[in-house]
Amino acid sequence: MTTDHDRDGRIAYGLRRVADALTVSPPDPDQLRARAALPPRTPRFAVWQWPVLAAVAVLAVMATIALLPGLGVRGRGAAPAGPVDVPTLPTRFAGMSLLTAPVSTAPPGPAVALYHQGSLGTRRGTTQVVVLGADGHTYRRLDLAEKRGAVGDDGEWSAAGALLAPDGSEVAVASADRLADHLELVDLRSGVARAIPLGRSAAVRLLAWAPDGTRLAIAMLDGPLDGSPVTGRLAVLDLRDGRVQPVGTEQLTDVMLQAAVSPDGTMLAVPVGTGRVDLVDFSGAVRRSLTLPEGYYLDSPSAWSPDGRLLAVQYLGAVRGGLAFVDTTGSGGPVPAPLSRPEHPSELLGWTSDTTVLVGVEGSDYEIVQRSVDGVTTRTVARLSQGVGRIARVSGLQLAGGLVPDLRITEVGEVDRGPWPRWWLTLVVAFVVVIGLLVHRAVRRRAVRSSTVSGSGRPTGPGPTGRTDRVDR
Repeated sequence: MTTDHDRDGRIAYGLRRVADALTVSPPDPDQLRARAALPPRTPRFAVWQWPVLAAVAVLAVMATIALLPGLGVRGRGAAPAGPVDVPTLPTRFAGMSLLTAPVSTAPPGPAVALYHQGSLGTRRGTTQVVVLGADGHTYRRLDLAEKRGAVGDDGEWSAAGALLAPDGSEVAVASADRLADHLELVDLRSGVARAIPLGRSAAVRLLAWAPDGTRLAIAMLDGPLDGSPVTGRLAVLDLRDGRVQPVGTEQLTDVMLQAAVSPDGTMLAVPVGTGRVDLVDFSGAVRRSLTLPEGYYLDSPSAWSPDGRLLAVQYLGAVRGGLAFVDTTGSGGPVPAPLSRPEHPSELLGWTSDTTVLVGVEGSDYEIVQRSVDGVTTRTVARLSQGVGRIARVSGLQLAGGLVPDLRITEVGEVDRGPWPRWWLTLVVAFVVVIGLLVHRAVRRRAVRSSTVSGSGRPTGPGPTGRTDRVDR
């Protein structure tokens, strides 16, 4: 009977015979000692140096980009946009971004739209005034309006008022929340702002541009609109010579803080009391008084139809936005029936023709809706994202009135936000430096551990020179 002990003995005997049959030529001990005594071979670039070199290269590129504005070399989108043959409105506006460049350093050229975006009421970039270039894909922040903002009676910061010129080339900026002796015009082609003196200190509410862009209707208030009663005067500012011309002699009331200029630039539509609008010339003489349907008010500088025949007024009840039309000629011609009110608040944005209007409708997205005055056609033509929880809420959307009839509404290509802001470049550089240092440290530690492990295998006996090699621990 074979036991396990006998079996193990035979296996061990067989293995010894196989091992003894192998021919092994032992290396020369002197050669091994000589090789061990040689200094370690250092590569041209150590392993840990490559991440450092990569980080340095990235830093050099970022530093070059950061210095470009100071060197007079501008990044993509920093120069004014070129002439646009057809003004374009995108079917989907770009979302809100903290990386959008300001008008003052990267002018967009003439704009097709201006709007406020954001809902947090701070000056940290969470509430923005944005202009969209007439090319449909160039976005810039109107930084002057943001700088001239003020804290309102609700305790939240809001930007100064801004009103886009009919041809989109300029924006008027003024604040109704603080007193000033001037308003400012920003040229969107150059980014340069110029002050227009008003002759006295006032809080200014911008009302409407004349169609030719030479005059501006404003309300000059004796105090800021902070919730308390204020008085003031309606005036027209002639931008050619800076002359401020009061319109009429009546003091303004809250309901009168709107106006619309006729297409021929000769009359103003001004609310008077409740349910009435006066058509006045620039001296204040009343040409005609219009009675409005109950619950409707003049609420848009774009209220006048292109042919001057109709005035669109809005319903301002629980759900804002139903439109009604009033004959401005006094001829008793046909007037379209009021349009049904949408489910969400809305505002009149402009007329694309004598029979079609654009309306902005608030919802999960802000929609630009085209409606015919007879109510037959209603379709959404563009959308603006309001962000998760409407944190990027869109309000105060304006369209350049002189460009609206020629608008092309289509999908656009790549968004142009202009050069990166310096704070973002600084953040990127700091991030690259930290990552480079961390990688350098990790690779260096690994290299040290590897050399320690490999060094522990060196012979410690006397070398050819008689010294004893030590292994660093």
